[in-house]
Amino acid sequence: MSRTQLSLYRVDREALQSFDAQLRDFLTKDDRASLVRLLDLHGDLSGRIERAASAVDAFLVPDTHLSSTPLFAALRRVAKQRALALAWTSDSPALEGRLQAFDGIREDLDLTRLADALLDRRRVPWFLRRDGGTCGLVSSQERIALAAGLETLDDPPPELLALGNALEELEGEALCHDTLS
Repeated sequence: MSRTQLSLYRVDREALQSFDAQLRDFLTKDDRASLVRLLDLHGDLSGRIERAASAVDAFLVPDTHLSSTPLFAALRRVAKQRALALAWTSDSPALEGRLQAFDGIREDLDLTRLADALLDRRRVPWFLRRDGGTCGLVSSQERIALAAGLETLDDPPPELLALGNALEELEGEALCHDTLS
């Protein structure tokens, strides 16, 4: 299995919550015209929403399903434009494994909790998750603590040092993702 590189995004929490609220409202009310406008859908993608028994039905299948892949891509594209800014991408596909298994991290319970939060997909809104993908979100305080903890490791691999530097330079909340860039 080949691994992808992890990227960090600065999160505009207010914009992300606003987008999430709009999306939920349009899906709950089955407001297809507003949903199509929100996601900037055209042609066949717009037609899929309009022809579905309910607007939400188009998002009930996995994002890997051929018919839903472009809808989820549009959903993530708009969410990213409105609420995320790419801050850094790792050069190493080994970063995820290092976060999960580096002894220096796993021996420190607080650092383990922080590293796990950065990879905890349950912290990420459903529309930004991808089947089989890696993602997580940390608060500003968690980001700062994780950056500081990575700096204190004895002889850390370069990818962990690079992550620590990137986390330190980023402001606010940080979203980690392997397939948004």
